[in-house]
Amino acid sequence: VLEDVANKDWHVINTAQRIAANYIESFPHLIIFTILSGLFYTNIAVGLIWAILVGRVIYCVGYKIAPKMRGPGFLIVMLCTVTMMILSFIGVIQNITGNKK
Repeated sequence: VLEDVANKDWHVINTAQRIAANYIESFPHLIIFTILSGLFYTNIAVGLIWAILVGRVIYCVGYKIAPKMRGPGFLIVMLCTVTMMILSFIGVIQNITGNKK
């Protein structure tokens, strides 16, 4: 059956699989950071999740055009994810030490 798939069709399928796999790889820590940052900084976490959604769309569209064009979407997603990670750590540390602001 694979012999019947044209090279262009194979490229389209492979690109779609890579986009999905990249999303699935980042999903576990994204869930954890969303929950933790959402507990302490709800409004910021919601805004960051929306930005991640937009970044994922930009990433997917860019990756479909050419793999090198995924950069802007990747940058948006990574900046938002790192921000949620930092907010999660700050919220947990403040909660443990009792320095709630």
